[in-house]
Amino acid sequence: MFIVKQGMLQVTADDGRALATLSDGSYFGEISLLNVGKNGNRRTANVRSVGYSDLFCLRKEDLLHALNDYPEMREVLKEAARKKLARDAKPQQSEENQETERKISFTNSVELADTLGKTSRGSGKTRPDSG
Repeated sequence: MFIVKQGMLQVTADDGRALATLSDGSYFGEISLLNVGKNGNRRTANVRSVGYSDLFCLRKEDLLHALNDYPEMREVLKEAARKKLARDAKPQQSEENQETERKISFTNSVELADTLGKTSRGSGKTRPDSG
């Protein structure tokens, strides 16, 4: 799972259709890690950086460990993932609705980062597993 520390990323469907723009505080990758939706834990979209971006990377094992300690956050993430999947299945929405969803996403990210920060830390700079 990735949390955008700084920058802007574009989310697109396999057919090239723009689904969302992510910015500071947004996150992605939870749909696959939490096995939400009909695709199981398969990738549901493509994400590309628009310019320079700095991301936090949260490994599946670390996320699941933290969610065992905070089961209410598991439900928050799953519900947000379901909403993303439903939104992505619809035609492109207005800028106003996108801005509202970005604000909600940012608020959820802050809560998630605060919760997960108590149990594990990650950095956007990837490094080999230490064992």
